[in-house]
Amino acid sequence: MQYKYGVFLFVGLLTLVFSCLPGRLLAVDPTLLLGYNNGVNDNPHNLSRLATHSGPKAVDDGPDSYADTRICVYCHTPHGGTPQTPLWNRKDPVRMGSFPLFDNGPDSARIAIDDAAITATTKYEPNGTNGVEYPNGATKLCLSCHDGATAIGEMANGVTITMTQSTITDKTKIFDPLDATTNDLATTHPVSFVYNADVAAYISAQPGKSVYSLPTDPDVRLDGQSRMQCTTCHNPHVDTNNGTTYTLPFWANYDSAGADEQADYDATCGQCHTDKGGAPFNGHNL
Repeated sequence: MQYKYGVFLFVGLLTLVFSCLPGRLLAVDPTLLLGYNNGVNDNPHNLSRLATHSGPKAVDDGPDSYADTRICVYCHTPHGGTPQTPLWNRKDPVRMGSFPLFDNGPDSARIAIDDAAITATTKYEPNGTNGVEYPNGATKLCLSCHDGATAIGEMANGVTITMTQSTITDKTKIFDPLDATTNDLATTHPVSFVYNADVAAYISAQPGKSVYSLPTDPDVRLDGQSRMQCTTCHNPHVDTNNGTTYTLPFWANYDSAGADEQADYDATCGQCHTDKGGAPFNGHNL
């Protein structure tokens, strides 16, 4: 009898506590969830066997296995992670040392990013040059799957999950420096470089370039070392085009209320790019 009353008391206290919490703490934004089968946000980064919008996914390893239904394990682990970022469960991309720098012609932004006049901490150089790691930060983490070569099911903590396919094979979604039919970092917006006031000022001074500024919108973020990364524009946990006509993939600066793709795109780019005349950025003028 005492046990039963104790349970009732405990449940009652929980009810009282949660009823006093602000509504925003209780409401979970479904766009933040990776989701299971047919969930509100069945994110392509959900690689469990229950997902429906992912390419590679886990296969059913039998009733004694639970790894094939977990979601976070493909990127995160509570134990045995790598030092790249807390609880990270991915191995380094197997193509490290082969990824090219952005170099879209002699008048490219790279002339400013790695110019000798800028402090050494901003250097944008091939992997291993002067101790520089390239790619680095979140971009390196993304490429541990999106290089199309690193095995998706082999985790840093030693766990191996059997997948329907060992790597991403959709060439529109990978950056394989050894496969010219995939995306090329040399002709893609530069990543993994320090973007500070010195760099912005130097690029702005180049003939024909935009006026460059540092982002202030909390959804368009540099990393902890002031570096621009894939995650500056993309949020891997929010599938912005799932089940919609919205084509910007995993767009970080996403106005879910209006879902105006062009406005979201311009607002993101305009955080760093402004036309010489002072008008908001419009286009892809690097």
